[in-house]
Amino acid sequence: MKKFILKILSYFLIIIIFLALLYFIPLPYVFTASGGTKTLSDIVEINGKKQKLKGKFILTTVYTDKAYHLFNPQSEISKFSGNDNKVWRNKKGYEKYMDEMMKESKTTAILTAFKEAGYKINYKRNGVKILFILPESKAKNILKEEDLILKADNREIKTSRDLVNYIIKLRSGDEVRLLIKRTNHLYNFKVPLISLERRSALGIFINSALEVKRFPLDVFINTKNINGSSAGLMFALEIFSKLKSQDLTFGRIIAGSGTIDENGKVGEVAGIKYKIWGAQKQKAQVFLLPYKNFPEAGGITSGMQYVPVRNFKEALKKLKNL
Repeated sequence: MKKFILKILSYFLIIIIFLALLYFIPLPYVFTASGGTKTLSDIVEINGKKQKLKGKFILTTVYTDKAYHLFNPQSEISKFSGNDNKVWRNKKGYEKYMDEMMKESKTTAILTAFKEAGYKINYKRNGVKILFILPESKAKNILKEEDLILKADNREIKTSRDLVNYIIKLRSGDEVRLLIKRTNHLYNFKVPLISLERRSALGIFINSALEVKRFPLDVFINTKNINGSSAGLMFALEIFSKLKSQDLTFGRIIAGSGTIDENGKVGEVAGIKYKIWGAQKQKAQVFLLPYKNFPEAGGITSGMQYVPVRNFKEALKKLKNL
């Protein structure tokens, strides 16, 4: 009997060790799940003051990492793509890129909310800023981090999208002439393109350089441990509510996700299903999302009203008319 018990215990120990290895050893896969939620009234302050609403606006997030977790039913594991490998080999640069995207998201959200509330704000685009250069990029010994790209082949570059849309029309090996601003000096450089994911690319992480002289009121958004650009829409709604002293929630729990630019345009985001799962756990009644993400929302969960929006004005109108 004693031998039998020891045998059972040894098998049990082997199973525990095996499960622990599955949990802690990184696999060649990407794990994606809901990254949790944040109540925006808890993290947004204007002039040092927080304002509680009868309901609440909720920020939804996505968690992505190398695959460690295999037991979360509301998660997915996918095999690394070539682009994933480049990201994880250069994780420090990618994290810097995502942090900068969050900074811009906060700036554009604040700008959108103030403009919609009737304030006049002075701002301008200063080209795109280089955040990180991939080791395989031909720009490695030509360009530098923090350089501003103002023109590409005499085409004015105001946003990241302007540059990407131009570069992908070219071929790998083509040279692009870039006008660069570096420490208040202008330089012209020719940079050969490389191929990434079967598309031509410079091999750099960039971010649109938006400059706002100052805002009429001090706005602080605590985004510790959150990065990326997809919170812009929800930031703008919370800030606008505070500026106008209007409770746009009308007592409801409203979650959502969407990028926002300085003109109030709401853009597509990644991982919408995981964000919806996170909102469901918080018993959200309404989920705001970009129109391009709307087809993904169908059938993910019930009991929540999906509201697609193209811009900030439309989001305000639909919230009032719900």
